[in-house]
Amino acid sequence: MLSTIRAGDLKAGAVVWIPCELKGGIFPSEQSVKIEVNVGERETIFGFIPRADIKPGEAPDRGLVRAVILNTANGKVAVLFRGDILSQSNPVLVPREWLLKVGQVEA
Repeated sequence: MLSTIRAGDLKAGAVVWIPCELKGGIFPSEQSVKIEVNVGERETIFGFIPRADIKPGEAPDRGLVRAVILNTANGKVAVLFRGDILSQSNPVLVPREWLLKVGQVEA
C-alpha cells in the first residue's frame, strides 16, 4: 500500500513512486514513461523503464514509476530511475516541492 510522501521521507536511499504516463516500450520487458514536472521550471522527463519498476494506475495509460532518492539540497531532490532516461542525465533533479506534492512511499 502506498501513502503520501512527507518531508521526513526525503532521505538518501528512500524509494518513492512518481505518477507518470505510460506507453509501450521498445522491448516487452519495458515501458515508455513520461513524467510532467509542473512546479518551478516546467520540464518533461521521459525514457524507458523496466516493467518491474512500474505500478499500474487507475487508467491504462497512467501509472507510478519507482525512483530512489540519492540526496536533497537547495530545494531539489536527486532521484535515480532504473532504465534509460532520454530527456536528461540520470539521476534527475526535481523540485522538492513537486515531489512532496505528487510522490508516494510504501506505507
